[in-house]
Amino acid sequence: MMADAALIAPVFITHLKPLSMASPPPGTLSRQLPLPSLRILVAIAEHGNFTRAATEVHLVPSAVSRRIQDLEAMVGLPLLHRTPHAVRFTEAGQLLLARARRILREIEGIEDDLASLSQGLRGRVRLATSLLTLFETLPITLARFRRENPGVEVELQSLSSKRIVGGLYDKSIDLGIFAAARLPPEIEGALYRQDHLTVLVPENHEFAGRSGLTLAEIAGQNLICPPYGTEVERVLRTHAKRSGFKLQALLQVASLETMILMVQAELGLSILPSRVWARLGQFSNLVQIPLAEPWSLRQMYIGMLASGSDNGPTQRLYQELSKGEPPN
Repeated sequence: MMADAALIAPVFITHLKPLSMASPPPGTLSRQLPLPSLRILVAIAEHGNFTRAATEVHLVPSAVSRRIQDLEAMVGLPLLHRTPHAVRFTEAGQLLLARARRILREIEGIEDDLASLSQGLRGRVRLATSLLTLFETLPITLARFRRENPGVEVELQSLSSKRIVGGLYDKSIDLGIFAAARLPPEIEGALYRQDHLTVLVPENHEFAGRSGLTLAEIAGQNLICPPYGTEVERVLRTHAKRSGFKLQALLQVASLETMILMVQAELGLSILPSRVWARLGQFSNLVQIPLAEPWSLRQMYIGMLASGSDNGPTQRLYQELSKGEPPN
């Protein structure tokens, strides 16, 4: 029995020794965990032995072994089972290996991002604007911005002004172009442009020679309404309700082109910003008449949440849009 115990004892002691490692005090690893040792750990996993891993990290095998021993002492647990022919990771070793790979990927990502920043701005801007604004000069400005800042992705969506301001507040968008009487609280911005709502009528319509039309006058006409949810549609609906008028909406179309074609077919009147008319040119057989209402003069702002104005790509696009109208 004593002989058997003598044979068993060394093995028993070998397995007990790692358990005596003290756990590191909280915060020790975040201050001391060396990235070169994590790279060595990953190299051992990929090559299966110390010699080939040492070649990859440009060290001698004995130095690799010392680094792993230091790492084990630091974490307080054995990381590897070593045999003459193979290396096997312990449970703690597998856990640290998975985290090491993740950490090294993050470091590589940071290096790539910083390299990109040295060559130009990089990031994403979530921009929201009205549908009709897209028929003006905004596409030209965005095209120029993308050429000058190829590392910045612009995610564009069409929303009403109310939803744009709400999106700025809840941070679902970064930058917005919206209609308002003044800048909302906590929104940093500038006047983007002004425009005037106009009535689009067939050239042979009874209103064709008028210098202006009121909401009361067009309320009794068949209207080809702008796409639902656009700022123009919301403004018309809001002010008609306040004035006690019921608009006779013949139909609601999904696009500006369809709206114009319907008016050309003399199916009704429509309303659109004067700048759309100026941008797309005069349409055959149609006449543009100003809407003679105080609220028909609209101020469009470019704005972002003041607390998020330090975002580089957002700030850059804001500056670009604040320059004013690009040349046609």
